[in-house]
Amino acid sequence: ALWSEKVGAPLRIVTRQRAPQIGGLLDLLKMNDIELSTPPECVFNPQVAGDSLEVNREDLYLTTSWWSTASTLAAVPASQIAYILQEDERMFYPSGDEQLMAQSVMNNPDIKVVINTAGLMERLKVTGIENLSTTATSFEPSFALYAGGQSEQTPEGKRNLFFYARVGNPRNLFRLGIMSLDRAIQDGVLDTSKWNIHFVGSRIPRIQFCDGSMPEYHEELPWREYRDLLKKMDLGLSLMATPHPSYPPLDLAASGAVVVTNTWPGKQDLTQVCDSILEARPSVEGLVSGLAEGIKAVESGAPQEGLASPYSQSWRSNLEKVIDQLAKGSTSV
Repeated sequence: ALWSEKVGAPLRIVTRQRAPQIGGLLDLLKMNDIELSTPPECVFNPQVAGDSLEVNREDLYLTTSWWSTASTLAAVPASQIAYILQEDERMFYPSGDEQLMAQSVMNNPDIKVVINTAGLMERLKVTGIENLSTTATSFEPSFALYAGGQSEQTPEGKRNLFFYARVGNPRNLFRLGIMSLDRAIQDGVLDTSKWNIHFVGSRIPRIQFCDGSMPEYHEELPWREYRDLLKKMDLGLSLMATPHPSYPPLDLAASGAVVVTNTWPGKQDLTQVCDSILEARPSVEGLVSGLAEGIKAVESGAPQEGLASPYSQSWRSNLEKVIDQLAKGSTSV
């Protein structure tokens, strides 16, 4: 949106798997103080035989995965493509063709690459994606949307624990999280008479913990409802088995919660980003220990300070360097 605004070109968003929801998009932009002079166009281009998309020769393309980048490279010049890379996409696959194809696209010397966090960019460069030294620029995400203080406790006085429950994404370690919560309850670390446990995600299986308690479920929330829910949370458990920190730990910390997340090779030390983010080994024992530390921090009543700069700044500010690079057509860092 900011790139299209900078170059004076209308924004078109093309989806392949599900029809777009323009209302959600406009709401998200508005919540982040971004208003385009021309409303974006949304196009659903399903992956069926004979599918096509009408384009102009001067169009610019922002691709969002190695596979959408590969498809676009087959149809338009590389000079018109910028690829936003938000994860080490090689890790989505076992060793084989897809892993090699992902690496080839990520390492393409002819396209501009925009990387979500400097830490991820450095990790990719030292693990074989050398061309990023000349093709890439990075940005730090903004969480200003979530700042502003927590809501009051629930009427019954119970505290709230947020678990990021993404079952369909193995890297979010759903089963490890479930086992760790259950062990914490079994060991008396987490008392469900004092804590409500909230599962936030999509297509979450219904479960029952060892003490007979059950979590509350929140699935596919609109942005405003997600933000409002975060402000009610006291503690978060959010896991990610990749070098990227993921957003929910930072969403929660910006909202005033204490957060437990896992360490991982190449992942930036999030305790330097915010004192209320606690890192633990990705094991049941490690995460139960982290939860015990998090519960102690919450129950101490000490105020949480939120995120430091640049994470507390706006998207417009944090993306300024990237937008300038894209607008110039530069591939220099």
